[in-house]
Amino acid sequence: MVSPTELSEAIIASLTIAMGLIALALGISRWRSGDRTAVWFGLFGCLYGARLAGYSQPVQPALPEVVWRYLDAFITYVIIVPVGLFVESLFGHGWRSTLRRTWQAAAGYAVLAMAHVLARRQPGATLW
Repeated sequence: MVSPTELSEAIIASLTIAMGLIALALGISRWRSGDRTAVWFGLFGCLYGARLAGYSQPVQPALPEVVWRYLDAFITYVIIVPVGLFVESLFGHGWRSTLRRTWQAAAGYAVLAMAHVLARRQPGATLW
């Protein structure tokens, strides 16, 4: 039996994913304007909702546990990149492009961390 807390996690996850998809659709429809704020927010919302869904008991039987563990690790590595892009689109590059360099460093770390996880075949191997 699914507890109300576990059900609420699944509902919040689905609402977060839906909000992210709406923001993505809005951002893609405004692609020519050059403003990517909605796209970055939508990517963050979809990633956060997917990770939250992986933690909820009603959704976990949809995929094997090992898949959820890999997805959780990959999302943890990658989620900071759309957040950094979102903040940069709101506030600019920052003093001497510090915001830009921060999300670029996070993107580089995410790529290396995912390669490390795949090489070791151990989800979360690069987490602290």
